Amino acid sequence: MKTFVRIFGILLVIYLACCLLGPKSFNTEQSVTIQAPPAKVYALVSDFNQWKGWSPWAKRDPQMKSTMEGEAGKVGHKQSWISESEGEGSQEMIELKPDAYVKTELRFKDWDEPSYAEMILTPTVDGTEMKWNMKGSDIPFIFRGLMMVMDGPGKLEQDYKDGLAGIKELAEKGN
Repeated sequence: MKTFVRIFGILLVIYLACCLLGPKSFNTEQSVTIQAPPAKVYALVSDFNQWKGWSPWAKRDPQMKSTMEGEAGKVGHKQSWISESEGEGSQEMIELKPDAYVKTELRFKDWDEPSYAEMILTPTVDGTEMKWNMKGSDIPFIFRGLMMVMDGPGKLEQDYKDGLAGIKELAEKGN
């Protein structure tokens, strides 16, 4: 029994050290050039009903239960989800500029502060440059160790790259 208590104590100290060293917040930004006009890209990102076609989270869990509220492409359009692998939360359109900008507020179950994501569409000679960023809220102390050990920021960056690749693929179809 003493050995078990010692091992548990050592693992607890290591985890708490990871919490001290882990990220206090997270931010990420990824971008891609899409050979399609901004209006076509905007249609894919300003309507949560379209996200099923490109979202890496929806692709990872095809059984995800999603509900939509509000009018697509309008402030107040909201998606809520429940997923065994992707968790539970909601995302709401809070600022929109047609063919140029989408800002969303994300709320996750058991996480007090919201996070914010922006999709910025800039016309280019070849189509559209799309930047997608997320500014995360403060990460609670006890979760910082998990973020560090499980490479949360790295996984989010990969999700954004995968999502942008999906948007690019769909937007460029038929061009």
